[in-house]
Amino acid sequence: MKKIFSVSNLTIGGEKTYIALPLTGKTAEELCEGARKASETTAEIIEIRADFYEEIRNRDALTQVLKRIRSALPDRCLLFTLRTKGEGGALKVTDEEYTEILMCAAESSCVDLIDIEAFLNAEDSAHPDKVSGISADLLGKCHSLGLHVVFSNHDFSGTPVKDELMRRLALMEEAGADIVKIACMPTNRLDAGRIMAVSALAKERLTVPHVLIAMGEKGALSRTCAGRIGSAFSFGCLPGQESAPGQMDVDTLRLAMEEIGKKKGNVFISGFMGTGKSTIARRAGEYAGITVKDTDAMIEDSEGMSIPEIFERFGQQYFRDAETAVLASFADRGGEVVSTGGGIVLREENVALMHALGTVVVLRASASELLKRLRGSADTRPNLRGRLSEEGIRELMDQREAFYVQAANCFLDTEMQDAEECADAILKMLSDRK
Repeated sequence: MKKIFSVSNLTIGGEKTYIALPLTGKTAEELCEGARKASETTAEIIEIRADFYEEIRNRDALTQVLKRIRSALPDRCLLFTLRTKGEGGALKVTDEEYTEILMCAAESSCVDLIDIEAFLNAEDSAHPDKVSGISADLLGKCHSLGLHVVFSNHDFSGTPVKDELMRRLALMEEAGADIVKIACMPTNRLDAGRIMAVSALAKERLTVPHVLIAMGEKGALSRTCAGRIGSAFSFGCLPGQESAPGQMDVDTLRLAMEEIGKKKGNVFISGFMGTGKSTIARRAGEYAGITVKDTDAMIEDSEGMSIPEIFERFGQQYFRDAETAVLASFADRGGEVVSTGGGIVLREENVALMHALGTVVVLRASASELLKRLRGSADTRPNLRGRLSEEGIRELMDQREAFYVQAANCFLDTEMQDAEECADAILKMLSDRK
């Protein structure tokens, strides 16, 4: 069960995704002017990015400016963040200074949330083995003061693989954080898609609210579609005052999130090769007068080569990464019928992403029937090479059965029902999606 808690009139961990707006002023006056402008926006969370503040090491000055910001924003949730140089911040501090500054904010009675870097000065930043002692100690002190804590981790060097992202989130969750956050810099659309898919998986797996962000232009969808993929909040900014690569102004972000929130869910058609995914999807599209998408065709278009060529040149792992990226591209779309590759369910993050964005329909047929349908197509289906027989097909089907069961919101038997009947069933699901 997901941990839900209230802070400053907000319910974090529920269905609503909030917008956080960072204040990046260098002086007290700039910070207070930023707070005044923030009060005129719809941002529910105001983040005080203390690493930009020039007098950050002056305890009295910091306390006074926090009081002024609280006075200007009496009803907003205030998040205090000191982003270190090592994680993309504007300030290099010692461990002692970091602790002193965060405790000054925590003891000021002016903030509601404290951001703590979970792996502060980890020996192996690429594979941290635990939350640092300093971070754990700070968390305990903040909790004793009645404050909620965001454990955060920022990776500007690239995007870790799914298992590493989930491992870091789990380490932060197990250490007692109230919210866990990871932001990464994608180098391509595959990285960005992975982050979004992991966010959907984290929504299913974690017991605490999370925030997952793909920074930069390539990660824009992770910000605007934060609600659909499970993030507790997304970050916008005042015009021209972004605190991280790829932030957009609050009004633009709000409009995009609201428009995406109105969209109906999609219907993703999955199943073993030859079950009729493309045919049934196309028939449903013709009946409804909508364009049907095919993930394999989308991958071929984006890569400029056929699926067999992708397997031969880059391997199955790359193809699966491309599948995840294509799925993520549906995050800002709705009411579409999508025919997927037969192996798309083999990744749990793909399944989580499809569940977050719509309904999964799995088509079924017997091995003997599939053999009839697939004769002569081994050259265009890499996974069939060397096993185009009823026994070979059944063996591969058995390997995937548990994945289809986990993925399916419903099954359709394409031997018992013809394409028209299956298409009608899919269109009914589409019309029922909210």
